Amino acid sequence: MSERINNEKKIVRILGFGQFTVDSSVMHEINTVDNKIVKLLENGKNNDSVRAEFERLIKLLNLIVEEKGDAIESKEIVQSDGAVPG
Repeated sequence: MSERINNEKKIVRILGFGQFTVDSSVMHEINTVDNKIVKLLENGKNNDSVRAEFERLIKLLNLIVEEKGDAIESKEIVQSDGAVPG
């Protein structure tokens, strides 16, 4: 893969909040957290500790996007490459 493709910006929407551009390293972080959420939900358990961990990981997704991404002006409407719950 070329270096240009590896550094391509992606657009991530935080539902109910807005859109952000993120680079490939941030997208990798987002995918890592997302995979943890999938694993958590695949175990089939539904208790307070699972719920608390789920909420923590969702907040972490938002934090990663907000702190490491660049906000897109709300006037601008662009197609998102991914979305996370708000």
